[in-house]
Amino acid sequence: MKTKDLSKLAVDGVLCISLRERQDRRDLLIKSMKNSGLDIEFVLVDADRENPVRGCFESHVKCANLALQRNYTRVLILEDDALQYAFAPSAVNHINKFITSKDFAILYMGYTMGKIWLTWHRFIARGRVTALHAYILSRRGCEEVSKLEFKSEPVDRAVRQQIKQHCVFPMMFGQQPAHLTSSDIENVACNDDAFWSRNWNRHIRSAAKNLYLTVFRRNF
Repeated sequence: MKTKDLSKLAVDGVLCISLRERQDRRDLLIKSMKNSGLDIEFVLVDADRENPVRGCFESHVKCANLALQRNYTRVLILEDDALQYAFAPSAVNHINKFITSKDFAILYMGYTMGKIWLTWHRFIARGRVTALHAYILSRRGCEEVSKLEFKSEPVDRAVRQQIKQHCVFPMMFGQQPAHLTSSDIENVACNDDAFWSRNWNRHIRSAAKNLYLTVFRRNF
């Protein structure tokens, strides 16, 4: 029997980025995560009309800085279009074991596919992925994100290039279909149900395809 209960996730806070004007997205997130058991704090930001990509970048940096100011050891950061998937009841215990004992920077709870390979920790993979709709930062991860500088590229690409990525496998989050939330950055949205179905299948195939990296403990 799968669950959506994240109430025992070993984080000090849950921050959700949301444009001040998008109450609709906040309402949808609260409704969709009503069984998560998480105490979600919305970090309201003003839209950057001149450059939405920069605005998104700075919002994630803001959350990392906020976690540092509060002396959080670990923080879960969400975007307000995050969509929770059900998962195995044992997953949270294994994730907690990893994030409380290993020197990680970022653990993606959901992602769009590039490449992943399983580690010897249950439910944990390494990866080269994008999207930042649901992820955990350690204190070191917060420090690394807080130092990122906007140079025209999206924040998820900057993170991918500069910070070592770990991923939950199977992933626990996708994103709401664009027809429900609409993108604050992209004029043409790609994140429909079909996209996320393909993304799910790709992450399963990638884990299988790269099993040799797991066997030989490559790039853990």
